[in-house]
Amino acid sequence: MDLFSMPTISIIIPCFNYGKFISKTLDCLLEQTFTDWECIIVDDGSTDNSSAVIKSYGENDHRFRYLYQTNKGLSSARNSGILESKGIYIQLLDADDLIEICKLEVHNKFLNDNPEVDIVYSSVRYFRTDFPQERLYSMNRINKYWMPNVSGSGKEVINHLIENNIFASNCPLIRKSVFSKAGYFNESYKFLEDWEFWLRCALNNLNFQYVDFPKSLALVRVHSTSMSKSIWSMRYVEYEMKLNLKKQVHDKEIEETIDAQLIKLKKILISIALYDLFLGKGSSFKDKIKIVTEESSFMGAVYHIFKNKYFPVIDLGKILFYGKQLIKSSK
Repeated sequence: MDLFSMPTISIIIPCFNYGKFISKTLDCLLEQTFTDWECIIVDDGSTDNSSAVIKSYGENDHRFRYLYQTNKGLSSARNSGILESKGIYIQLLDADDLIEICKLEVHNKFLNDNPEVDIVYSSVRYFRTDFPQERLYSMNRINKYWMPNVSGSGKEVINHLIENNIFASNCPLIRKSVFSKAGYFNESYKFLEDWEFWLRCALNNLNFQYVDFPKSLALVRVHSTSMSKSIWSMRYVEYEMKLNLKKQVHDKEIEETIDAQLIKLKKILISIALYDLFLGKGSSFKDKIKIVTEESSFMGAVYHIFKNKYFPVIDLGKILFYGKQLIKSSK
């Protein structure tokens, strides 16, 4: 790509205090077999050496573009980068993650050859910073492949996405026109913003396609910062996301699927709240079950739980223990 040409692919990298990781991320782009790209790195108000590291790449290669904004969060940074982009395809990439060397090339060719496809995506593998060559199937200890590898549009994709996210944010290459159809990332979401976006894409009947080409994996770094979100916060955002989704659909079958997920999530959230009670955090427990049940009083929340049978699946000993604690907390 020369200085005045329009790039085919725009790579969008939001960065907040990831100066220690971003060099490896930018290096993986320099290694790509496809070279007609621009990379927009949005510095989301970093206070470390991120700015200096990013600018040093721009000095040596004009394809790297530095964009600064005051701290507004991941979704805002992504949106800023997309709005500044000139490419016809968008590759999302977090400042601590990587993509394999052929990803841009094979996904670019696939979208060129298949104009009916809006989003093409590959598999993901995970690696720890201390073990950069490892390729794990998931971030948890089970190390089990979790992606459904679903392709198509409409209900098939929607039903998968209602249950779970279907790929990591750096897995797909996306036509830029997708954002004019489905909108941009929701800036009110602190996390799960990518999952919420894919759901909107599916609701807009956009076409997803899974492909499995050599050396085209998305690679996600696992480290303490990447796993610092609380389980409660993650699950509650998921609950809110699916509650909002229900308001957008007008299909009975999809609504029933969402309702089943909402009941499941309520039980999970109540279980997490009970764990707070087990740890002696009674006030946190009360606040959480009031939030989950949308009741203003603690006893109203307890009544709501029993009336709707939102009981967590736990053993009898724990039920007796929690029952005693519940009585104490209500006094």
